[in-house]
Parts: sequence; C-alpha cells; structure tokens
Amino acid sequence: MFKQIALSCLLLTSFFSTLSYANNNDALEVAYNKFKNDLNGDLIFQNLHRFGFGYNPLLNTTDDKITGFIELNFATQQASGEINSTDPTLQADLWLVRNTVGSNGTVRPEIIDTRIKVGEFVFNGNNKHIVAPVNFNVEFDFDFVIVTPRGVDPVNGVLASGARTLFEKRFYREKFNQPSNFASLNAEGTVAATDDELVKFGAHLFFNETFGGNGRTCGTCHRAENNFSLDADFIATLDSNDPLFVHERVPQLALLEDATLLRTEGLIKENIDGFDDLANKFVMRSVNHLSSIAVVVSRASNTDPTPHGLGWSGDGSPGRGTLAEFVFGAINQHFPLSLNRTPGTDFRIPRQREVEALEAFQLSIGQQDFVNGMFAITFRNQTTQNGMNIMLSDSCFACHGSMFENNAEFDTGTVNRPSASHLPFDDGNDFEGSEDFNSQTLLHAADTAPYFHNNSAQTLEEAILHYASDAFALSPEGNRFGKIEFTPTQLADITDFMRSVNVLDNMQQVRKNFTYIAANPDKDSDAIVAMCKGDLNDVIRVLDDQNLYPQLKAQIQQVIAVLEMAKDFTGANKTSYFNYMIDVLTAGKDQIMLENPAQVF
Repeated sequence: MFKQIALSCLLLTSFFSTLSYANNNDALEVAYNKFKNDLNGDLIFQNLHRFGFGYNPLLNTTDDKITGFIELNFATQQASGEINSTDPTLQADLWLVRNTVGSNGTVRPEIIDTRIKVGEFVFNGNNKHIVAPVNFNVEFDFDFVIVTPRGVDPVNGVLASGARTLFEKRFYREKFNQPSNFASLNAEGTVAATDDELVKFGAHLFFNETFGGNGRTCGTCHRAENNFSLDADFIATLDSNDPLFVHERVPQLALLEDATLLRTEGLIKENIDGFDDLANKFVMRSVNHLSSIAVVVSRASNTDPTPHGLGWSGDGSPGRGTLAEFVFGAINQHFPLSLNRTPGTDFRIPRQREVEALEAFQLSIGQQDFVNGMFAITFRNQTTQNGMNIMLSDSCFACHGSMFENNAEFDTGTVNRPSASHLPFDDGNDFEGSEDFNSQTLLHAADTAPYFHNNSAQTLEEAILHYASDAFALSPEGNRFGKIEFTPTQLADITDFMRSVNVLDNMQQVRKNFTYIAANPDKDSDAIVAMCKGDLNDVIRVLDDQNLYPQLKAQIQQVIAVLEMAKDFTGANKTSYFNYMIDVLTAGKDQIMLENPAQVF
C-alpha cells in the first residue's frame, strides 16, 4: 500500500516538473579536452613523440616477438628509432602507414594505403638496432608504425606494429592544421547516450559486431547491464544459447574456455603465453570492467612504448599496447571460428573506422576526468568521513592513486591467495612472469565484486583484508609496507566511504543518461534504460551491503518503479517523467554529502 501511495505521488508530481536539462553527454569531448590540456602543458611531449611497437597477431606475418620504439622530433624535423634485439643478423625497415578512410580495406597494410619508409635499422654493436636520425615529414598523419623485413613493403610483410591512438591523431592533426581524416558515419540504433556519431557507431559495433567469428561480440563479456563485466551470479542468469557458451555447443571450440570455471567462478581463459598448447598453457582471469577507462588511459606515456597497461597484467593489448589495439587481441582470443585463429578465415580483420569507433565508445563510458575535489567533501555520516580520512592517511593511494586514475602493476600476492589455490597458476605478464597485476579503480569497487584478477575475494571487506594477510605480507609490496592491519571499526569506515562514493558515481551516470533521454524522448532508449536499471539496482545492492542511507534506498526504489513505466512514453510526457527522476537523484546526493564545495558527482 505504501509503495502504491508513494508511486502515485511521484506520478502526480512529475507533471509539474518543468525544468529543462541541457545535454551534457558529450563524454568523448570531455575526455579529449583532458588529454589535450595534459599535452599542452608538456612541452617535451609536444615536441618529441615516442611511439612503441610490438607483436600483433592480426597484423604480423611472422611469429617474431619484436619490440621497440620510434621517436618523432617535431623541433628538429627528424625521426629515430630502436629495436630491442640482440640478434646482429636481424635486418628490418621502419615505415609509417595511413589507412585509406572510407574504403572496405582492413587495418592491415594494403596497396590502397599511404606508406612512407622512415629508414633502415642498423645493428650498432651495442646490442641495439637503431634507425639513425633521418629527415622526412615528421608531421605525416599516420595510423600505424610498421616494422618490416629489410626491403619488404608493409603490404607484403609485418614484423611488428604500433597504433596511434584516436586522441593522438586528433591532437596532432589540430597541431599541424590537418584534416580530421575520420570517415563520416551513420550509426545504427541508440545504445549510447550521445549524439557523437563515432561513439554511437562504436557502441553499435561493441554490442553487435562479431567480426565474422563465432558469434561473440565485445558486449558478450563486457555486459552493459552488469557494469561492463561478468560474474558467476550474472552468468547463471544467461540462456544456454548465449554466445558466451559457444564452446559448449561447438566441439571444435571446446578448449576456447574452461566451462566449469567460467560458470562457477566467472573466469575467462587467456592464452597470454601463446597458443601452442591450448590444453595446458593458459590462465583464468576475471573480466575487467570498463568504467572510467578514459581516465585510466587518458595519456599514453612519453617514455613507455607500451603505455596503457590494459588487461590484468598489462598484456591485454598487442602491438604498442593501447586501447586502440585492444580489439585485435580480443578478436584473436575470444572470437575465432576455430582454434587455428587464422586472420581472414576464423575472423575478419577490423577496418580503421571500426577500430577508432570502438576506442571512442569505450572512452565515453563512466567518468572522463578525475573527480577533482572529491576529498574536499564533508559527508553527513561521520563513519564515511572517517573512512575517507583513513584512506588518505594510509597506504592505499601508493598503488591506487587518488581513487581511480592509476593503472600501474604491482605484486601484492593475489596470485598466492588460498582461495585461488585450485586455479591454474597465473604468474602475470610474459613467459618469466613477474606476478604483477594492475591496480584497479577504487571508485567503482563497491559494485564490481568479486575482486582481483582471479575473482578470489568475494566481498569488498574480503578484498581489503587481503592486505592484512600472509599472502600480502610475503609479496614485494607487503615487504615494502608490511601488513596493513585494520580494526573492525576502521574496516567498516573504509567500506562505508567506498560504497558512498560508488553510489554517488552511479547516480551521476544515471542522471547523465536520463538527461539524454529527456532531451531526445522520441529516440529508442531501451538499451540506455537497461543500463540505467543495472546502475540503479547496483545502488540498492551497495546500500544493502552495509545498510546505508535507508531513505535514499527508498527513493531509488521509487525511481526504478517510475522508470519501468516511463521508459515506453514519448514526447513531452516522457521528458517530464525523466526530468522528475533527475530531480530525485540530484536531491539524493544531499543525503550523503553535507558540503560539496567542488560540486563533484
């Protein structure tokens, strides 16, 4: 009865909500402006662009694992480079390639593409192959750096490659007054709350494009309604015909996954050390969420040729290791028609505009900039305030940065957790294995359980208490900090803070999406609504985990009820309902924050 009365009041009041909300959903532009401002503040980066390359299974024509870098010096108008190889017999050339936009060609170098030879690598006697500084147009607008065998055109042979990121290309095109070179697009459907055609096209690809493979898409594992991730509880809700389970239906794909560990632990198989022994050489890893990935990879390092460190141990992207190249590794690992994984046969190689669109969509998810001013908040609950103060004064940010922008790798002993003892041993990146794994964004921790690369901690409390465990104490980082002990009160305060900021973030993301729907009431918004419902249910669950803010929980439940009805409306009526829900969510912030001088969230 109470719910019916409350809902009736909400519906009545909604007709009197006449506020007009601007569309502030140009997330890609926000992310780019942050990238641009960072570069404009770094004169070294502006004048010296260091750019890595490495092995890419979709582009390489050999199995050589060559790495290195090229440097473009805009001040001297020269280029130089280096290969990390001690083999004096290696002979290779360095090229820059710009793919032809608007064609049906792939990102693999083709005859229709523009190709410029930078120079030849020469062994210098100091265990290095270098390209001496050469004069050429260093302002050339390129998509890939390519290393080829000596005297071979990139069309006919590739030893290594590295992709320029979407933002790097845009930045340098603006710097040198070059055309945008991005293809015009006509995105299908409305699965992203934006009018940016590149982002919309990327969203369409993310959730629908199989690249000629086994039926999986990016969204098969990165579920929008589940924080762009997977866990065992969510997997249990899926139909047996879901593309995630293709290995159970197609005998030749049986070794694509470990069927038991996928269903019981939410773990995906990764052949990070190669595909030569599929039955025995693999690791099992959780699916990274994508929230605020624009902040994590906001800037490619000027000194690290593999800058973005994606995946759980920095090995998620081939080539240079950027978000732009992540799709290559994903297609090869997860999409093949057969386990031969032959490019052009078991899947198709993506086109340049598809790579850029997928990168753009992922950069639009979640926060696009640091939540500057978050630590100036005064929270209503003293426990929340205490939790923030503990995190500020303790060792948390040595690895995690200020809540969510760090993506560095550390050995904290997670591979040796007793709860992971039944899993195939995962020693991290490379054959030697450093046992280093990426630190994760704490802002999104409360609604993305389970935790660590192996899903070995089921709750937020269990994940935090890892740092008081013997597994942590015996790790390199444990040796650095010692066990980080918490009293029960301190633990409750920390989780209160982490859950509170997570709730604020979820409500902010829902408001952004509702704002777009309110401004575009006649567009199909089913996919956006489904994502919002997932976020709102996350808020309920996170609040329930610690019995926080019961009045806010009741308001969120009412918003969910109104959303279920209003999602099918059109025109001004739909706008009115969504504006009202925005009002409720905006007011809900005040239940968590007493003072918010920077107006964050």
